[in-house]
Amino acid sequence: MSVTLPPVTVTGTPSLPVATPAALAAAGCLSDAQATSIVSAWKTILTSPDRASASATAQTLIADEFLETSDAINSLAGNSLGNATFDGKDGFIAAVLQNLPVPLLTTLDIFHDCSRIAFYWAASGVGSALEDVRGVDLLYVTEDLSQINMAMVEFNSLAWGKDVGWQIVRANGTKY
Repeated sequence: MSVTLPPVTVTGTPSLPVATPAALAAAGCLSDAQATSIVSAWKTILTSPDRASASATAQTLIADEFLETSDAINSLAGNSLGNATFDGKDGFIAAVLQNLPVPLLTTLDIFHDCSRIAFYWAASGVGSALEDVRGVDLLYVTEDLSQINMAMVEFNSLAWGKDVGWQIVRANGTKY
């Protein structure tokens, strides 16, 4: 037995109004300017050759209860995947500042909702600078929209490893 159904056409008009910046602010949401400012400060922590300035920025931007997860960082560090990379502000700041700054961190895209910012980036000049590294950071902000309390960071850890001197050999014996 077979049944043939006639084609159906559905026509509709979106009924949700586009939110204005003023309406978003009244609702307690991040503005484009706030999201861009937070990403700029985040980049300063990672890129500033003046590590004292980077530390001061981090002390202001990073919430005490900060949590970061990153399988990319965990894999490079030899830590178990799926676990927190940094649990707390002090550990994060100490780890970031003990490393060389990223020479160039280019923003490729930023988008956000009320309390999260997605930041797509490219890092150039890491280590040997053989490979550019691309990644995405998902930043969660505090209720008052002033600090980052969680970051989920993922990037091409093989390219980063190659840049910092890892010898990466594929299963077939060819080098990356």
